[in-house]
Amino acid sequence: MWNVTKLLGILSFSLLLSVATNAAGLGLSLQGRILKSDNTPVTSNNVQFRVQIRSPGAEDCLLFEEFQTVDMTSSSGVFSIVIGAGARSSALIDGGYSIDKIFANRGVLDLSAT
Repeated sequence: MWNVTKLLGILSFSLLLSVATNAAGLGLSLQGRILKSDNTPVTSNNVQFRVQIRSPGAEDCLLFEEFQTVDMTSSSGVFSIVIGAGARSSALIDGGYSIDKIFANRGVLDLSAT
């Protein structure tokens, strides 16, 4: 016979594993606030974000790049974007690897054509 605590622990673990698996395909959430040099918020209707992920070494290699356009007219400068959901650069620029492949911490990324 199953112990109720043990069963709840297994169900909780299964639920967390499911959420983590589903969230992994969505990308990374990036939130912040943009201010102009005079400390007033950016509130344009066509703010373009260029997101780059670069290697941490001295080679400064571009691993991932995408662009997103956000309407910030009533945002008080606050934005929230999902990295991995934008318009990608050409694979000739960053290799074309998905965000989850970039952060997988395993395998080899061939960027010789970039």
